[in-house]
Amino acid sequence: MKRMNRRISTFACAVAVLIWICAPAQAKTWGKFVRTGFGPVRLELNTTSNDSVPGAVTVYWLKPGGILDVELLGARVAVADIEIPRRATRVIYAVSPAPNSSMLFKLSQGPLVVEENVSEDTTFVFEIVDAP
Repeated sequence: MKRMNRRISTFACAVAVLIWICAPAQAKTWGKFVRTGFGPVRLELNTTSNDSVPGAVTVYWLKPGGILDVELLGARVAVADIEIPRRATRVIYAVSPAPNSSMLFKLSQGPLVVEENVSEDTTFVFEIVDAP
């Protein structure tokens, strides 16, 4: 009986360690966009890859309790002004550069400016608030 309890506790500890090691990474919130008053969100993307698949950016517009819209952007967007959907409360940018390359991810609205050189899959999360 003692041997069986020892095996069960050893197995439970091993499973707990595996779950702890394999836990998904948490995304960092990079700031807040204001729905009105600061104008549209300005997006610029550029890649260093010359491959046929240069990478991509997926945009998830979220509302309370679900997904409002999903957009797939290429790896090169000169400069684009993006209007915030009316019911959106959060936006997620999933940036995936091509292997062995990097992407310049630049996003701004009013005083908020995010400029990152991304060389691996990265998630950018922004809250969306109403103007004060």
